[in-house]
Amino acid sequence: MKQKNKEHSIHIKKIVKRFREFELRIRDVEIELGDILAILGPNGSGKTTLLNILATIIKPDICDVRILDYDLKSDSRVIRKFIGYVMHDFNLYEELSVYENLKIFLNIYKKNKSDLLSYVKPFLMKKFKELSYGQKKLVTLVKELIKEPKVLLLDEILSGLDFNTKTQVINILKEIRRKSIILLTTHNIRDAINICNKFLLLKNGTVSYYGSDSTELLSVLKSS
Repeated sequence: MKQKNKEHSIHIKKIVKRFREFELRIRDVEIELGDILAILGPNGSGKTTLLNILATIIKPDICDVRILDYDLKSDSRVIRKFIGYVMHDFNLYEELSVYENLKIFLNIYKKNKSDLLSYVKPFLMKKFKELSYGQKKLVTLVKELIKEPKVLLLDEILSGLDFNTKTQVINILKEIRRKSIILLTTHNIRDAINICNKFLLLKNGTVSYYGSDSTELLSVLKSS
């Protein structure tokens, strides 16, 4: 039997996060290098909370998680260094051009990743505030890729995109999956099945389905 490489995986043995009227409970989930995990579920099911926990933004009440064989609880500072996270907030300078924004991060991370600029070449010299919503998402994704993240967290990366931009983002994710463990939240089942090889379905903070069988996932969705 093939031994799993802990240095290239995320192993969630147990996560519990309690809020006033909500509790997130997840256990026995494993994502390896090359995987793209779709985190599915209705609004309020805990999708973004899970990403925020893995990104070390939110502290869970109970945590037994290893990310690339680092303990999420005690090694959070190390983990932050190799995580890329595309959130709903863009956090880029509106008055600067796309090139000027990305150049800042190329300098910060001392990366010669000018090839990434080709993804945004048509609007490279435009001010960030002049871009469409989808273009802003694409630029934000490129910004995170400059870090060369080993783990890439994407919160609704595909929502609100036109067909061409969505296709471009999907192609990028398929290109980089050999180098990064990717987790993305989405409401779109078709997108999830098209892009992802593993699925985590949340309902009211608990796991309704976890696995790689899209037919079984659809069956669970129909019965819920």
